[in-house]
Order: sequence, then structure tokens, then C-alpha cells
Amino acid sequence: MKMRKRDDMKRPICQTEGCNKGCQNTAKAIAPIWRKYCSSCHVKRMKNFRKLSKNLNKSKHPKCCIKNCKKKTTLLGTNHTGELKFSNYCETHGGTPFHLSHRKTWCENEDGRLGFNCTSTIIWDPPLPEGCDKTVDYGYPQPMLQVDHIDGNPYNEPVDGSNFQTLCCNCHMYKTWKNGDGQSAGRKTLKKTNMVLTTQ
Repeated sequence: MKMRKRDDMKRPICQTEGCNKGCQNTAKAIAPIWRKYCSSCHVKRMKNFRKLSKNLNKSKHPKCCIKNCKKKTTLLGTNHTGELKFSNYCETHGGTPFHLSHRKTWCENEDGRLGFNCTSTIIWDPPLPEGCDKTVDYGYPQPMLQVDHIDGNPYNEPVDGSNFQTLCCNCHMYKTWKNGDGQSAGRKTLKKTNMVLTTQ
């Protein structure tokens, strides 16, 4: 019973609005890995997904965001509100991690948020279209800009993007060193702790 009480104290609350149940553990009690939802809500979400995707024709999928690619994107599951969620890319070009959909077209350290103003020149080849403020709309690779998790936790990815900031490679490396982000347990280890919520 004592172990169960300690477990309940650490157990996150289901993210479904109005639900106060504890999240479902998908691993052993000694090293829990929590879903974002309780077992009841997870079952409801799975039923909802099967219902929505049962007769879904791939022709109704959004188009791949890569320029001149006419293929359809891949189905990822459902979002927090229960609607179908698609990747930004087709199977050929691969999926894209959620945080990369928030990558802007400039280094946000231009405002000096890291203690100095970034002066890096971002090279765009082909040229960046006027009015394009996110690289996902640009449609071509851009290795000079990266998305940083502000609190250093790669699994803290709120829907509103509030834990993301776009940094150039140099600023990202500096921030990682200065804040000690690189000294964290790492993604594989974090997955095994009760601080991490799975995407299921």
C-alpha cells in the first residue's frame, strides 16, 4: 500500500478536460512511463480514432509540404481534441517531429534573450519567399536554424508551442552549454522516468 501511495503522488493527471483520474502507466510500477491520459480516456480516444479513420480515403489526406511533391501526408493519430492528426510530410519525405512545425525563419536570440544579440546570417537556398515566417511553409531544408526546448526537457511539448524557441546552430549550442541542457539524463533515459508522458 505504501508503494501505491507513493506512486499515486507522482502519477500525472489525465490531460482530458474535466478528467481528474491518474494517467495510465505503460511500464512496470518500479519505473513507470505515463500516458498523457488515464486508461478510460485512452480507450475512448482509441475508439474515436478507429471510427474516424475506418473509412478515411488517403486522397483526403493533406498534401506533403515539400514543394512540387504531390503525395499525401501520413496519418499520425488524433490530437488533444480528438480530431485526426496528420504529419506535415508524405512517407517519402518522412514525418516531422512536432516541435519542428514551430521553427521560425530567424534566430529568436536576435532580441538578446540569451544575454547577447545574435548576428548570424541565415542563408536561404532557394531564397526565402516574402512573408514566410515558418520553415515548414518554406518547404526546403534549413540546417542553420533549430528548435530549442526552453526548459531543456525534450518531451515537454505543449500544443501552443510555449516551450519552443528558434535558435541558430551557434546560439543553440551556447544555450545548451550555458544552461547545462546537455548534462540531462538524455532522451532514452527520460523516457523511462515518471516525468515523461508518452504520446499515446
